[in-house]
Amino acid sequence: MPKMKVYLVVVIWLCLGLGAPAEAECWRWVAKTIPEPQWQSANEEYLMAYAENIGELVLFTYDKTDARAREVNLWIYRGTSWELLWKGGPEMDPGWYFGPAWGLVYDQNLKALVLFANIFYQLPSMNCEAAFKFVPNLGWERILDCFYLTGSAEEAWRWTATYDTRRKRAIIIGAGQDTGYPDIGVPITVEFDGWTLSTIYNPPEYTLHYGSAGYDPGTGKTVFFGLGRVFEEGDVLETFEYDGTTWRLVETSQRPYTEEGPVAGLVYVPAAGGLIAVPSYSREYLQTWLYIDSDWRQIPLEVKMPDRMDGILGYDEGRGKAIYWGGDVKTGKGVTKSHDTLEFASFSHCRQVNKP
Repeated sequence: MPKMKVYLVVVIWLCLGLGAPAEAECWRWVAKTIPEPQWQSANEEYLMAYAENIGELVLFTYDKTDARAREVNLWIYRGTSWELLWKGGPEMDPGWYFGPAWGLVYDQNLKALVLFANIFYQLPSMNCEAAFKFVPNLGWERILDCFYLTGSAEEAWRWTATYDTRRKRAIIIGAGQDTGYPDIGVPITVEFDGWTLSTIYNPPEYTLHYGSAGYDPGTGKTVFFGLGRVFEEGDVLETFEYDGTTWRLVETSQRPYTEEGPVAGLVYVPAAGGLIAVPSYSREYLQTWLYIDSDWRQIPLEVKMPDRMDGILGYDEGRGKAIYWGGDVKTGKGVTKSHDTLEFASFSHCRQVNKP
């Protein structure tokens, strides 16, 4: 082949990027300068879900001082701001008060946000579990009254909930019935189809009572990461998958390290191809992990963010981005409350990647 043709082929090859070394895609958390929502107290708790009927990511916040929620707020994320959608006091009906809330999902059957929470009648010692749906411009409407999972509001903070979009059911994890196991009773998984509850008894050794859960539409399975077995010594975090019938323990090659508490949610990110999780106080900086093909991988991040715990993770379907809000941030001066909003974004070209 004449030299001119060889040179021309090489130029075309390089211009198309076919002969150049591929640059690894990397991710970063981008801090948004948004003044709201602010912390109301040191005891504030929060949940997050995408509301299809509103078309926005929703943040539910409440102050659980003295067990009863003193203030209940609902915010929507506009991309550049948080907008207060609904504000209410702790009393739902005369004598009835919101207690710990532990699950917020969008129910495709009801076409509404559904909240699972403990409610109190006058005194915290008189409590039960209830489900509510959010009616825009009206507030929370009770749709399921006083179903008893443990009879103990003190254990509700250990529960979690997610939504199976294929089977159209909310999956409530971490609850128990009767007695026989420390703290939670006989371990069960509860499903809610918008009208009725159904109970699935876990394998006897699986309590799944303190962790985070998410649904993977690619595999059709619910994933739980947290404390899984009641007789396990120490705080051993494990991974479990639920196919709608039973749970199975997944032996992974590695797992997210968390110094305190469970990971901040498990949300499916289509661009990443799996569920992402953010551990609480992972090590020196905010780590992000991907659960894909029944194994965990740490995602290389271009920019290091300050480590934090007890934030909340959600996925904004309209904007195609995972959102992390709040938490306790570690700084050189100690731990401070944060109302930062972080967006998880992908970049095709990176100058520097922090290796796991």
